[in-house]
Amino acid sequence: PEVRMSFTRFGASFDLRCSAQELAVSYAPDAVEKALAADESARARFHKAELALLKEKNLVVFNYNDPKDNAAARSHVHSMRLVKGRLEKARKTDHNFVCQKRPQEDFKREGIDSIWMPHAVEPLAYPYIPSIKKYDLCFIGNMNDPGRVAALDHMFSAFPNFFFGKRLFEEAAEKYCQSKVVFNLSIKDDLNMRTFEVMGSGGFLLTNELPDLAEFFKDGVHLATYKNFDEAVDKARFYIENDDARERIALAGHNEVMR
Repeated sequence: PEVRMSFTRFGASFDLRCSAQELAVSYAPDAVEKALAADESARARFHKAELALLKEKNLVVFNYNDPKDNAAARSHVHSMRLVKGRLEKARKTDHNFVCQKRPQEDFKREGIDSIWMPHAVEPLAYPYIPSIKKYDLCFIGNMNDPGRVAALDHMFSAFPNFFFGKRLFEEAAEKYCQSKVVFNLSIKDDLNMRTFEVMGSGGFLLTNELPDLAEFFKDGVHLATYKNFDEAVDKARFYIENDDARERIALAGHNEVMR
């Protein structure tokens, strides 16, 4: 018998249909493969490798993504319209997976079971790239939250030798490896993708304390955490000045993510 499953996250749902013989993963239609044909960017190379693996394993691939939800997805808005859409789709499936714990409460209130499946990192997309340290501090991402803007202003003022910008995949991984400390401020306490991508690339992560972080990583062992901006500055300065301690934690974090 066929089993239907759906993965839901902000702005996007991914359907799975599986039988005893085959698993069909909802991710990208044939049109995506054609669009990637002439693209040699890091993003395209990753998706080409991904699609090749799916074909090798005899997996069928599809995609669902509501364009109307894109802005909300980028800004981590947890709107009622997105909740309603997820719930409607979840009622049609046998198993539902969420990448943050918060949506589980929405499902539970509606009598729908869900499974928390946190983010991870793909080594092909975020490889470890041995590099000479060029920056004291690094942040790669969007300025889409007032708290994040304030935090980065505080950190960059304290550490003027910083890198800030938007990068993806190998280009992001290279900057992480070139930086002594990679800064993270998660929006809405999400256990975000940056958490895994930085450590997967071999970078040293300094992140705000998160409710679910301790289920996976330990402060001072796999990464460093902070409670407020002043503590973030103090810890960043300590690890910038103490190479051995920083590199030991970065290696432990990398090994834990890749385990």
